Amino acid sequence: MGKALEYNLRLAPARMDVERRADGAMVLRSPQLLGRHARAIGEWLVRWAREAPERTFLAERHGEDWRKVSYREALDLVRRVGQGLLDRGLAAATPIAILSDNSLDHALLALGAMHVGVPVAPVSPAYSLMSKDFAKLKAIFALLHPGLVWTSDPGKFAPALAAVGARPTPFAELLAAEATPEVDAAFARIGPDTVAKILFTSGSTGEPKGVLGRHGPITHFDPWLQRTFGFCETDRFSMVSALTHDPLHRDIFTPLQAGASVFIPDPDEIMIPDRLAEWMEKEHITVANLTPAMGRLLTEPAPGGSFNQITSLRYIFLVGDVLTRRDVARLQKLFPLATCVNFYGATETQRALSYFIAPNDAPAFESNHSEHGKEVIPLGRGIKDVQLLVLSSAHQLAGVGELGEIFIHSPHLAKGYLNDETLSRERFIINPFTKREGDRLYKTGDLGRYLPSGEVEPLGRADRQIKVRGFRVEPEEIEATLEKHPSVDRALIIPSESATHDKRLIAYIVPNYDGAQASDNLPLSFSREQRSSLDKELRRYLREHLPLYMIPSSFVMIAEIPLTPNRKVDRRSLPPPDESPSNEPDNYVAPNTPIEEIVAAIWSSVLGVKRVGISDNFFALGGHSLLATRVISRVKGAFDVELPVRRMFEFPTVAGIAESIESIMEEGKRSPAPALKPVTRGWDLPLSFSQQRLWFLDKLEPDNPFYNIGTAVRLIGLLDAAAFARSFQEVINRHGILRTAFIEIDGQPRQLIAEAVDAPVVIEDLRSLPAAEREAKAQHLINEEMKRPFDLTRAPLLRLKLLKLDEQEHVVIAAMHHIVSDGWSNEIFIREMSALYEAFSSSKEPQLTPLPVQYADFAAWQRAWLQAEMLERELAYWKEVLSGAPAVLELPADRPRPAALSFKGSRYHFALSESVSKNPRSSK
Repeated sequence: MGKALEYNLRLAPARMDVERRADGAMVLRSPQLLGRHARAIGEWLVRWAREAPERTFLAERHGEDWRKVSYREALDLVRRVGQGLLDRGLAAATPIAILSDNSLDHALLALGAMHVGVPVAPVSPAYSLMSKDFAKLKAIFALLHPGLVWTSDPGKFAPALAAVGARPTPFAELLAAEATPEVDAAFARIGPDTVAKILFTSGSTGEPKGVLGRHGPITHFDPWLQRTFGFCETDRFSMVSALTHDPLHRDIFTPLQAGASVFIPDPDEIMIPDRLAEWMEKEHITVANLTPAMGRLLTEPAPGGSFNQITSLRYIFLVGDVLTRRDVARLQKLFPLATCVNFYGATETQRALSYFIAPNDAPAFESNHSEHGKEVIPLGRGIKDVQLLVLSSAHQLAGVGELGEIFIHSPHLAKGYLNDETLSRERFIINPFTKREGDRLYKTGDLGRYLPSGEVEPLGRADRQIKVRGFRVEPEEIEATLEKHPSVDRALIIPSESATHDKRLIAYIVPNYDGAQASDNLPLSFSREQRSSLDKELRRYLREHLPLYMIPSSFVMIAEIPLTPNRKVDRRSLPPPDESPSNEPDNYVAPNTPIEEIVAAIWSSVLGVKRVGISDNFFALGGHSLLATRVISRVKGAFDVELPVRRMFEFPTVAGIAESIESIMEEGKRSPAPALKPVTRGWDLPLSFSQQRLWFLDKLEPDNPFYNIGTAVRLIGLLDAAAFARSFQEVINRHGILRTAFIEIDGQPRQLIAEAVDAPVVIEDLRSLPAAEREAKAQHLINEEMKRPFDLTRAPLLRLKLLKLDEQEHVVIAAMHHIVSDGWSNEIFIREMSALYEAFSSSKEPQLTPLPVQYADFAAWQRAWLQAEMLERELAYWKEVLSGAPAVLELPADRPRPAALSFKGSRYHFALSESVSKNPRSSK
């Protein structure tokens, strides 16, 4: 073995994970174990509930309503869920099953079960909605034997639950009155090898396999992730992927470890590309985990062919399928300040265990896209205690450029497969280089090769498994299902790529026809009507047995499957897919109305078919959920109506969608707001309603600091003061609101935006003070700066002071008036200061995207919109809501309200009893 290794290593790059022993043999370098990590996932929640109890952990949006849960509240709910599970007799050997779309309760239930050592088994909604006999769901439940089932929508999943004989338990019933020490005892028993979750993937036989995920690998990966990419408590993660597979880790556990916040969008926003992008910008999302397919959907231009760049995003992590240079280029155009990271892993590795940081050179990618636009992004190399190995069929290390299978060497792999020791031994093999029991490699089934840099490039699958829209698909499973149909003799499933780079499945069918012979003109002597009938029958049949993502886009009838001389499938000889049988002349019904014509044209463009009739089924034509979102986006651009994505599933024909559009238009549900556009600068710029309120309060109580917004940030490391001051000036130059003064013209407030404002950074050097006095002096200066009022008639309404405590330690004090800033603005200010400072201190040109509109444009837009009937409607609503409200809020204070306000006060912290908290009105 040593000689074989030595031969290959002559070609291997210097940074390979190998070393030469004292005896001269070449061996794999042992993984470098990282420092101590948490014993169990719940340790992070306990920590942040103690250190930042009121910080938002989870926030879920439905329409205009938000439901938010702080870390303190989350820990309480998680412990009560855990108690509720223990009260029902659940333990480590009894998993719970979750059938749910993304939801806040889903996350809390999963954390609650893991907190007491109960395994969680999230089941994909695709298994519960897309097949009539629920065969795959039944197989999962037969394998799992869950002790409890929970669903976010009992009505939606009722047929599936009935098929498996499950009675869901409402979330409210799982919440015990309070947690007992039994919860703490169960939590203390959790170890790194305790099973945390069971995730299901599709096997080559069509039967699902359950991957047993442990607590240890999860708690190992997230600290590395935080250290490598600098996540912190101010980061805002988005939850846009289903929590049934790896996204459970990325969208819940990673922000939990960092003490950050997770935001869950309204389901309709996830499904519409431009609305999802707008939501990410509005909520200032800083970290997003996406599949490449979702990234392509997100970067599809909005109606009109363009989109606004979004600057809040810091990192985009992509995993689940092959990532190309074109994918990265499109993401970098939409998110110019974001770093794209390609992760690689599998459900069996529990987390992505290798990574590659894509260079930020989108223009270069685009310029070569005609020749190299599909070039695959490398998988990179393993994280610090993981080895990404390319091995030959003899399990020897491959050389540079040599094709081999990718194996992952790590102490942080999954435990194995549920109730399948044979498959576990086949995929989790003993390390051939050490032959030590417990030292395992995971056999991924992916092919790859080493690049000269030592990184690994993916080259497809060793088996036939493919990824379709983020789902693992085994073509053999579809073929086996088709061949059970009495009209099918043989079936072959081939992946294909559409013009929009979506992966689709093509089914080649050898029908089981009674004595019919092949003809020169048609693959079979079947008539067009017979082929059309068989096509429809097979689609119906597959919908009853498989999830929608596994149903082929096209069916092609052939006399026999062509073979090469060595008896392998000759793919080049396979005919191209026929057009959908619904497009045959006998079935085609042309659009009758202008709306139907436009909808048909949209479908034709999105699906890549030449002709679409009003009775054609979107999904029968090869559509799927991601393409449905593109249709919805284009419908919005064409008709200015908000059509819910669910309508595509409820009425999947051109006629049905056209009728839905007409109905919405008749009900007057068009977006009433005019477009937000830049306005001419001058002396007559109005204030927004919120600005006018603050201006009025300042007039009422002038020279007060009540609406100062302040922040103080400690900077560690060498600081380039000149670059820092230049960055501050550039932020003010960039944002008109920071150059705005508020004046009166004819008794009315107006904004006055200066062309330029000089805003020096005041530097105060405290190094001459004894170390013990510096902190006290700094705190005094912070308090003093926050209490100093602003004059609203003089810009800028922003001050910056830099305290120099040491050569490598500074404190930045920023104070702004609320009339020009808010909490969101602070995040923008800090983010842009950081980007500008990084550029100026490196003598580079900053790359901030120009602002298409500014706050003054919003204020003018708001005033123009909220007038006459619209204003009256809004006022009438709030008058009705607030009718009967007290004119003055009289709280039971310890003394009468004074005649003149002194604004003197303090804070007093106390806790309400549980009985008062539950029913404050009944307490006396």
